[in-house]
Amino acid sequence: MSTTPERGRQTMLGGIAAIWMRHYRVWLRIFWPSVVSGILNPILFLFAFGFGLGAVVKQVGDISYLHFVVPGMIANAALFQSSFEASIPSYTRFRIQRTYEAMLAAPLFFREVVYGEILWAASKGVLSALCLYLVAWAVDGLGSLSGALISFPLVALSCASFASLGLVCTAYARTYEYFSFFFVFWITPSLLFCGVFVDPAAYPQWLQWATWFFPVKHLIEVIRPLCAGLSVDWTMVALHMAYIMAFMFICAAMAARRMAKKLFD
Repeated sequence: MSTTPERGRQTMLGGIAAIWMRHYRVWLRIFWPSVVSGILNPILFLFAFGFGLGAVVKQVGDISYLHFVVPGMIANAALFQSSFEASIPSYTRFRIQRTYEAMLAAPLFFREVVYGEILWAASKGVLSALCLYLVAWAVDGLGSLSGALISFPLVALSCASFASLGLVCTAYARTYEYFSFFFVFWITPSLLFCGVFVDPAAYPQWLQWATWFFPVKHLIEVIRPLCAGLSVDWTMVALHMAYIMAFMFICAAMAARRMAKKLFD
């Protein structure tokens, strides 16, 4: 049996790991500012809504408001950090600093650079979500610890999907101002209408249907019953995650194609 495909696979993984490590070393230099925005900010939101609004809204359906809002906040933190890292910082590396061109001077393939970028952005989202998991556990914000543990790898996979979409925006943006469209028409509706703070059933029917296009809506539907200790429909979990993964593959392909065109044409 030929070992060439295996060597090729290892080479690609090594290239992706090299890109990730490069970004990690840069991140260590700005560790504390990154912690403030990526970790402390979501925790402040958790306390403000989980305990502040939770003192007014005691119950949502069969669970407390704290148990309702914690999964939404975890999903939102994963979405925002992954998407943000793959948007403005990636655009800076791609268009302003020309970091991608420098990377390609090394023995790396272009897709390794793209996938490494997605993996790094997803890692930022995973870190932010993990910190929220830990804080929620410490303040009794998780109805089921075992369910939360099951939900964590699903959140991690979703971070790659969120990062892929952010990289699509980077690929098509002409200036920094173009990211306003991304945050106003994608991040903000995801936060407000996809069930982070409010049961989507409170919204008009057409808006409820529209939110199903957003991957974060599917993630919330997956992790809320797991984290809250409710009954779980595993068939629906599989369907929700299939949508999230399909979204990731489509966006990653779009980003790679567009960025390659900008670099090489």
